[in-house]
Amino acid sequence: MNGKHEEEFWKSYAENHFWRLNDRTKVKENSVYYDRIYDALLPGDRSVRILDIGCGGGHFLHYLVRKGYTRMEGIDIAPGLVRFVREEIWPGVQEGDAMEYLRSGPHGYDVLVANDFIEHLPKRTIIEFLFLCRDALAGGGMLLLKTPNMSHPFASRNRYVDFSHETGFTEHSLYEVCAAACFDPVEILSEHHASAEPKAVPWFRRLYTWMGQAPPNILSTNLIACCRK
Repeated sequence: MNGKHEEEFWKSYAENHFWRLNDRTKVKENSVYYDRIYDALLPGDRSVRILDIGCGGGHFLHYLVRKGYTRMEGIDIAPGLVRFVREEIWPGVQEGDAMEYLRSGPHGYDVLVANDFIEHLPKRTIIEFLFLCRDALAGGGMLLLKTPNMSHPFASRNRYVDFSHETGFTEHSLYEVCAAACFDPVEILSEHHASAEPKAVPWFRRLYTWMGQAPPNILSTNLIACCRK
């Protein structure tokens, strides 16, 4: 897509894609999904500075509101989603290209969070994105990524459900790119890292073995990367 066509695509993204998969009336109650993922990962200090990259419909921002965090910002390229989040979830959200914002050189964030974002980037920009995130963090800061897991048995649905998805990751390739951007340590987690795995997971591991393949360590729908500066 050229610039004009891409702009038109993102103008229509909220209605033609996002709200077809997400109930806008249940954003706040659906934010509890993040409790099991991030309660054990985010700093206990509620005054840390957090940037939600690609904040979408505001699910994660509402999670932060519920948990009492007070210094969060969001950025998203889809104007319809930005309007919704400002009106319904949190006012501190800007419309814009997250890559361009990071290239402008922001500094001092304690936590960057990119839920369902990195898979929208073409391969040629992923390492740059990760280095820009590292530069935007304060010393000792943390980048948290959530992205679809291509080792999940039904990964093709999440890979191709969105036309704007460009790249897919397994636990190995996600570690590879995060480590290449000089994050250390890098930990790749299941989205069930703080809860019980679905009962079907051991069966799928056996299926991998029966097919002559070494089963992945992580078979959850999504991967979580916890990257430290």
